[in-house]
Amino acid sequence: MRGLSRFECLKTLWAASVNQDMLEEIACLPNLEVLWIKSLSASSLECLGNNGKLRRLIVHGGSKVPDMGWVRRLSPTVEVLHLESLFRATDIDPIGEMTGLKTLGLEGGMSKKLELESLAPLRTLKHLQYLFLAATRIKDGSLEPLRDLTELRHLTIAANVPDREFISLRKALPGLDCDWFRTIEKYGSVRAGMDAFRRR
Repeated sequence: MRGLSRFECLKTLWAASVNQDMLEEIACLPNLEVLWIKSLSASSLECLGNNGKLRRLIVHGGSKVPDMGWVRRLSPTVEVLHLESLFRATDIDPIGEMTGLKTLGLEGGMSKKLELESLAPLRTLKHLQYLFLAATRIKDGSLEPLRDLTELRHLTIAANVPDREFISLRKALPGLDCDWFRTIEKYGSVRAGMDAFRRR
């Protein structure tokens, strides 16, 4: 969309089918605070580092984005980062440097899971309150890096880690809300709960 950069007072933007040229235009909006992108075809998000007042960034789709290095350029004002279907950008170490985050989403899609080696890089996010990991597989099967996130209030995660991980996390963070905690409490295990759901 040519000319978008003229709207210098714009604070919130919802954009669809965003290519590289359009993203560069968006990056010229100095007062942008909330950016929601659906169907991203751009491959580089480095330019979003120019949005110095950005507080919330939500990207749905981004199969051409090769890595997470671009988040290092984001403004420290970013508190909400939600990324869906960035299947190539699986090294989340750079996200661990975003210590001001309060909400983080790293999710796959309807037909494909996002594969992450570990949640270890997230242990530094001490102010994180909401974490969304739907359609995501944690290869090492460990939730241990989340146990010290004392401000964490809600966790949405795919049921592909051992029950003992949910049990240990609940003991460490008794105030944390997670559907799988209730499932284990009611049925004894995640699998038993899922089987009961299928029989309904």
